[in-house]
Amino acid sequence: MRIIYNYFNLILKINFIIFLLTYIIFSQSGGLPYPFQNFVVLKKQRLFHYPKNPLFQGRKHNIDFITNIPTDSISNSILFFKTDSMETYREFPLTGSNGLFRFQYDPQLFPAQIIEYFFIIEAGNNDFYAVPLNSKGGLTPTKRYFIDPILYYQQQMLID
Repeated sequence: MRIIYNYFNLILKINFIIFLLTYIIFSQSGGLPYPFQNFVVLKKQRLFHYPKNPLFQGRKHNIDFITNIPTDSISNSILFFKTDSMETYREFPLTGSNGLFRFQYDPQLFPAQIIEYFFIIEAGNNDFYAVPLNSKGGLTPTKRYFIDPILYYQQQMLID
């Protein structure tokens, strides 16, 4: 009985040490682990973006942003966009219609394997809204990879 008690006590101490080390590591990293870092609790989120999956090579794609900010309050709406062949972001001013702001990516104009983008709206008295945000509320550009549609659907057939 004494051996079982010592064994249980040893396992308890080891689990506590593992828990303590894990807590220290994640508390010093300054954020949540990767799968949870895009979930930001905001008091009043005004700008939304839900990327469509997947992006196929050689096809045009719409990049949509939705807001509930009144159109007459918006002074600027800009998409910052770059491909893997560009070194810096390019600005594309967008005009919205009923809260929908749309940029059409054309692979003939911007050939790429990877695109990165983020969207900013300036409204009213220096109020800025941006998307996407990380767990700390900082701006983190979306990075999207283009895939071959034939390979994608072959993989989907194998999964099903």
